[in-house]
Amino acid sequence: MSQWTHVNGSIRLEGMIPFTQPASKEIVIAEIKEHFGSMALWEDSEEAWDKCTVPKGSEGSLQYFINCTGESGSSNTGPKGEFETADYRWVVTIIGDLRRYDSAEEIIEWVKKSTKDLWVREAVIRISIEGLRYVILTYDHSNNWQVEERAYAGD
Repeated sequence: MSQWTHVNGSIRLEGMIPFTQPASKEIVIAEIKEHFGSMALWEDSEEAWDKCTVPKGSEGSLQYFINCTGESGSSNTGPKGEFETADYRWVVTIIGDLRRYDSAEEIIEWVKKSTKDLWVREAVIRISIEGLRYVILTYDHSNNWQVEERAYAGD
């Protein structure tokens, strides 16, 4: 029987994230991707697996998605039509079921490294190492990541 680690999380980035402003939406997304790294899926090439910098199990890596929403009633472009990052709220969602994987610590370090130079407003990530334990990683405004670990009680 394989060891599974399940991850589900959300990281909300501050609207005024430290990117060159004004910047296009595509540039901001590309910069966020640079921070979080390359992912791999089961069917990807060996080259993609070698380039993967996101924690991975035997069937693929964690997956992250960059979500962007604008404030209602605000202008989403500057005077020259450029994208205004200040008018948007960014959320990076993380999800994954990692087979043959049991390191919450590696996932925690990846999250900390990925967000080191970003302005995190708040975050919560649950890492469940099936049958053993689960860890809840949260972020507060004093720029501290908090880790709470508990014995596994089942799903």
